[in-house]
Amino acid sequence: MRLSKKFTTVTPFSKMLALSFFVLCPIIAFYIGIYYQQQTRNGLPTILCKLSQAICTAPITTPVRDAEPTKFCGGIAGRQCDTGYTCRLTGNYPDAGGTCIKKEPRQSYKGTLYCTMEMKLCPDGSSVGRSGPNCAFKACPNHVK
Repeated sequence: MRLSKKFTTVTPFSKMLALSFFVLCPIIAFYIGIYYQQQTRNGLPTILCKLSQAICTAPITTPVRDAEPTKFCGGIAGRQCDTGYTCRLTGNYPDAGGTCIKKEPRQSYKGTLYCTMEMKLCPDGSSVGRSGPNCAFKACPNHVK
């Protein structure tokens, strides 16, 4: 089915009508979004309650927050945390952002300590391994001939 030429011809009126739709539609959608956000701040919008009574009767829970407000760190600006805090990133990509959290004090290890099996070659040709609480190399033996 072919439409007549009067419906498919581009005229100055059709151009102005299209331009007004492209300009007004985002503005109208923006104001509808603002209205919706204001309604949700005061509770659920009444239009949702009319659609489903289960939504409006469900208890509204608030998120649990720490006593301290969190501070943003990282990101494209590379924001640093204050002294005593470390940045916990929320992603593993360049310019990832995160929140500053308190540094946990390091606890000393109370278990059995195993040293690596490295050997140090002494000047006399003998070798010594690691031992002790810090896994330091033993002293080279002094062979007097």
